[in-house]
Parts: sequence; structure tokens; C-alpha cells
Amino acid sequence: MRAVVVRLRRGAGRLRAWCAGADPGAVTAEFAVVMPAVILVVALLLYSVRACVVQLECQDAASNAARAAVVQGPDASLRDVAMQSAPSVSQVDIVRADGRVRVEVRCKVVSDPMGVLPASVVATAIGVDQEE
Repeated sequence: MRAVVVRLRRGAGRLRAWCAGADPGAVTAEFAVVMPAVILVVALLLYSVRACVVQLECQDAASNAARAAVVQGPDASLRDVAMQSAPSVSQVDIVRADGRVRVEVRCKVVSDPMGVLPASVVATAIGVDQEE
């Protein structure tokens, strides 16, 4: 009878130790395995936020250039206006037709290491020439 009681106590002690997490190194090892995935997700989030910010700057540059074309007329320096609005502007295309000015601005984005996100973003704005 005494042997049965001793076995039950040992079993209960093992159960308590297992429930209390007696192996603190297991969590560290599991976290070390998951850590590269966590870093990858955080990096993609940061690059995505940067791409969104550049897209907004690019759209502002296109809008400002189209507005300058409408207000200042055909002799306005639209490329300079777009370049002042967004420092990452790499290309500005201006098309005048049928009383409209179409400004397309391409901005470079710092590309992510995996090449998932775009290397550049494009924004377009259209202004209508006011005839007097």
C-alpha cells in the first residue's frame, strides 16, 4: 500500500511541475524559431507604410502641378512645381489636349529586400483649363 501512495505522490509532483512550466528553456527555443518570421512581418509593414507615404506625396505633387497648369497657364513650369512638392519624384509627364491638362508623376519607393512591394508609384491628376 505504501508503494502505491509513493507512486501517486510522484505522479502528482510531476503533474504539478509540468503545469507550472518546469522547462523555461522551451519558450526561448520556440521564440527563437518564430523570431525571423516576426522580423519579416515587421519589415514588410514598415516598407508598406513607406510606400503609402510616397504614394500620398506623389499624388500631392501631381495635384499641385495640375493646379499650377490651370492657374498659371501654359507657360507654368509644371515639372518644377511637382519636384518641389515631392522630393522622390523621378518622372513628370504632361499632356495638354482638349482644354485639359493631364499630369502623371512617377515617384521612386525604397524597395523591400524581397521585391514584394513596387519600386515606384504613379499618380495622375487632371486639370481643366478655364477659358475666358
